[in-house]
Amino acid sequence: MYRNIAYTILVLISSNLIAGASVEIVQEIPRTTEKALRVNIDCAFESIVINRGEKNSIVAISRKGSLSGPEPQLRYHISNGIGYLVIEFNENDDKSLSFFNGKNRKQTWIISFSHDLPIDFNIDIGFGKADLDLTGLQTSGLKLSSGASKISLRVNTKNRIVADRIKLECGIGELRTEHLGNLRFRRLSFEGGIGKYRLDLTGALRRDARIDLEIGLGAMKVYLPEGYAARVFRSDNWLSSIDLPGFINRGNDYFETEDMSSSKESLNIHLECGLGAVKFKWRENP
Repeated sequence: MYRNIAYTILVLISSNLIAGASVEIVQEIPRTTEKALRVNIDCAFESIVINRGEKNSIVAISRKGSLSGPEPQLRYHISNGIGYLVIEFNENDDKSLSFFNGKNRKQTWIISFSHDLPIDFNIDIGFGKADLDLTGLQTSGLKLSSGASKISLRVNTKNRIVADRIKLECGIGELRTEHLGNLRFRRLSFEGGIGKYRLDLTGALRRDARIDLEIGLGAMKVYLPEGYAARVFRSDNWLSSIDLPGFINRGNDYFETEDMSSSKESLNIHLECGLGAVKFKWRENP
């Protein structure tokens, strides 16, 4: 009996060691004199995760899964108190072929940023997969561009600062967001091509935010927080499908909620729809 217990413990320890060995911090930049960050990430065929890191580490990059293959290239300098960081992932033919052949990626890159500095993100993802968790980070701005990618983006807590502008551009693929309102953006713009998109604007959404939505042939669901006054200006054609529950048609493609007349602030939503389908839904704030 004791031998079996000892054997079981040994197996568990060995399994944990093996699992732990598959995660490796490969690059890290310590914090020095910078007061804010501007980050550019260029990723073609990789699978990446972005999340909150340690206070005194500008960025720490870990590799999960296969420990073989080239590491990303980092360039970093500080000018006038702002740290400029560029992260580039090497492209190679093997990864592009494995993507189009449907083979699973053998590694994931985990990129953790300091939570103590305002960060302006510019992220370009080609044919990869991305899990972007901005929870706990100070996001001053975000531009996200993707080709044929599967992307999740979430912000589960209120941003400590106001994000000046959020810009999301998606070609062919899937984008799923959670609680984007927690970014406290002044303006958000979204452009979608052929894909499936879910924009969840619940959270600490500013009541005077402007939201610009443009979609081609895709399908999009937009979740608005309950209790917000809103107006929608829409431009579409007879082949598109737009569902606006809780809005009153005021004519000339102009819709508004019933409480607009008694509200000092309102969401202003501009919607352009080609041959796609857009559904608005109301959701209770978390």
